[in-house]
Amino acid sequence: MTFSVNDDDFGSGKEVELCTNGKNIDVTNSNKHRYINLVAKHHVCDRLKVQAEAFVSGLWSVIDKSWLQLFNEPELQVLIR
Repeated sequence: MTFSVNDDDFGSGKEVELCTNGKNIDVTNSNKHRYINLVAKHHVCDRLKVQAEAFVSGLWSVIDKSWLQLFNEPELQVLIR
């Protein structure tokens, strides 16, 4: 096991390094917590980055960005629903 994960995007699998030179770094007992944190970050943040940016870009093309700044996060969630 190394500091890389295999992503399966609609049948096209690819190896993604979780850190610089990750495919050459073995997971050991001393670095397993770092590995777990990097895998979680990859699945929660990094994999969704392109989709999130597309959503925000589309939202700003429909609604002026300054209007959205009037609301806090819970209020914005109510508006989007």
